[in-house]
Amino acid sequence: MANKTALQLYKELEKNLTEKKFLKRIKLSKKTMNGLLAQNNWKKKAEQLAENKRIDCGGVLSQAAETMAKLSPEPDEGWLVYIYESTIAELFPGSESQNRKKEAFTAAKFFYLEVLRTVFSYRRDKDGFSPFLYMELLTPEEMEDCPAKEEYLNFLEYFRSNYLLEFMRIGKEITPFNTIEHICGVHYVALHMAIQLAEAGSPVDLALVSGAAAGHDIGKYGCKGADAKRTPYLHYYYTDEFLKRNGMPLTAHIASNHSTWDLELENLSIESLILIYSDFRVKSSREADGTENVRFYTLKEAFDVILGKLDNVDEAKTVRYKRVYAKLKDFEEYMISRGVSTDLDRARLSPPEHKDPALLSPSEVIDQLKYLAIEHNISLMNKFNNQAAFGNLIEAARSEKQWKNLRAYINILDEYSTYMTQKQKLMTLHFLYDLLAHREGDIRRQAAFLMGELISGYDEEYRKELPEGVKSNRGEADSLRLFRAYLEKIIFPDHKVTDQHKRWIGYTLKIVLRSALDSCRKEECGAYLEIFLEFFRNIYMDDSAMFVLLDSMLNIPLSMCGEEEKKRLMKFVHQASFRKSLEIEIAALRFIKYLTETEQDQQICEQAEAALKNMEHEKEPLSAVYLKHKIKENLHISDDKMGEYEELLYENEDAASDIFLENLKVDTPWVIKEVNIEFLLDEVKKGKVSEVLHVATHLSNLIKVSERVTVRHIAGKGLQEVIRLLPLDQRNELVIELTKGLEIGEYQFSKYIPEYLG
Repeated sequence: MANKTALQLYKELEKNLTEKKFLKRIKLSKKTMNGLLAQNNWKKKAEQLAENKRIDCGGVLSQAAETMAKLSPEPDEGWLVYIYESTIAELFPGSESQNRKKEAFTAAKFFYLEVLRTVFSYRRDKDGFSPFLYMELLTPEEMEDCPAKEEYLNFLEYFRSNYLLEFMRIGKEITPFNTIEHICGVHYVALHMAIQLAEAGSPVDLALVSGAAAGHDIGKYGCKGADAKRTPYLHYYYTDEFLKRNGMPLTAHIASNHSTWDLELENLSIESLILIYSDFRVKSSREADGTENVRFYTLKEAFDVILGKLDNVDEAKTVRYKRVYAKLKDFEEYMISRGVSTDLDRARLSPPEHKDPALLSPSEVIDQLKYLAIEHNISLMNKFNNQAAFGNLIEAARSEKQWKNLRAYINILDEYSTYMTQKQKLMTLHFLYDLLAHREGDIRRQAAFLMGELISGYDEEYRKELPEGVKSNRGEADSLRLFRAYLEKIIFPDHKVTDQHKRWIGYTLKIVLRSALDSCRKEECGAYLEIFLEFFRNIYMDDSAMFVLLDSMLNIPLSMCGEEEKKRLMKFVHQASFRKSLEIEIAALRFIKYLTETEQDQQICEQAEAALKNMEHEKEPLSAVYLKHKIKENLHISDDKMGEYEELLYENEDAASDIFLENLKVDTPWVIKEVNIEFLLDEVKKGKVSEVLHVATHLSNLIKVSERVTVRHIAGKGLQEVIRLLPLDQRNELVIELTKGLEIGEYQFSKYIPEYLG
């Protein structure tokens, strides 16, 4: 051997090629491998590889070809092209790449890749580290306390066993694209920033940063055929698909959302910000000979480069791009304020300058507030990325006794729900379901509304452009199964729950339904509605469950229901009409009125008439009389009862005052109060002007004192209609009364006054 370094290279080759795991993979014995190395004079080959000033994949192949010929026949397209395309086929099964796996080529392929890895590792030690050709992956000590450690270990195993770095080096030589230098460069910048931020005390998951940066553009290799022309837009999809398929969902979320436009999202984790920032600063340009040259840019230089590359740049797109650039600039300034060196030639963290707040200039005060906001956001998003921290957040919310703090928790969960994983959404749903039995009505409503949003958004939605022919994987419809499960729990709560809590839980059914239908995609509305309508097939249930279902029927969009669905609903109402409960009767009548306002089908109208006959009694409350009167008007029925109804409702001078009294009684069911309010508004519209002020004052009182949030809302909306009919001085009196209502100590009552006062 000419020198010791060449001998060192040979020893490394011999060690790696005779390693037990590697030999098992290529199905050779150690004795056979040693014989091949000796027979093909690998000591001499190692000397030549060590002495060559420039080493590339083709040069290593020329040295290895003789040995490879004894292991496998050479593919028709040549070894480099075959290895490149067969690796892509393994990375992206089913892509348009050459998806074949021939045992005949396996031994030689892995022999060459192992030689290539060993030679490049040797040259790295000899020639020095290049941030564009190599990656400094994390050591076991560096990843020890990282929440994403398990995913990162998955990534390292796949990265090394499939020779991804060597594969990318081959791609650089046989294609016009220099993807490896960009990926390695981004990984270098990302870890450069992340390690310093971690030293400065920021909650950075180094494993997540390294894995996401190393895999962020792997999807570019999946863009083949027609997709190749849309690589800048489609590679996010293939990156996401590759990482999720290999057990790295959290890494996939960060890696596949590294577009500059992702900065438009309000809340990003520090790992996302680091990756987008790093990707922004590593850009390529084409030389005159067509080669792609990658280099590091400052933030300002990168902004100008990217602005020149954007498609269809108009003024609106330029303004939009400047906005996302400003967000990156804020993040860079925040890092500098923490002592981070953004200069890639210097990696030392410098102590940040601390200035007494009293000595800050106005612009410095603004900067400090900005950094404080960024730091708060990073801290909160860290809790959402860390499963254990998120669990602690939910437990803290669960044990909270102060209503103000509990509302703050619900608001936080609502605002950041977009960034939850599916497991976190399940934890949140479980917590929110428990809140449906909370004593304060507005907390129950808020929890129910968020439940509907979380359920409809449970399936992970891919926001980027999809390749042609690829459908979103939301077809698995886990959200629909979840919807059915929670409807079941709301309609039929556990037997251990008290009757009062059962009612509270049940009353939120309509809010969950409405929220889910409003939040889901339009094409999914039918599926959600069909699941809900399934519950109306069963008529054997207790009165409370039946009332809950009847009450929620007013939130069913009838325009989406076919004749069969309407008949099913009407059949359910007809069965309910045999029950003796006044609440059930009123709820059934409300739905019949709602349905007959638009429905003309003869069979449905006949079912409605039959239900009406079942609910006729000698002595009926005004609310029931009013509803029946309205239904008969809708059905164009004229009988003796209609005259009695007219006289009882509109010619009875005491009707309104009786309703005022009934509405202020605590034991009057809220559903009756709602119908009473509807009657009062109808009476006002019919021209009983003398009572307008009394009606308006009554509605104002209900907003302030009614125990049921639903009644307060109905009264508030009614007041908005009535107040227009009052003279200015009377309007003023009402406004003063409502303003005094703000002084009510209970937030659950005073909370809703401003909406209607305004």
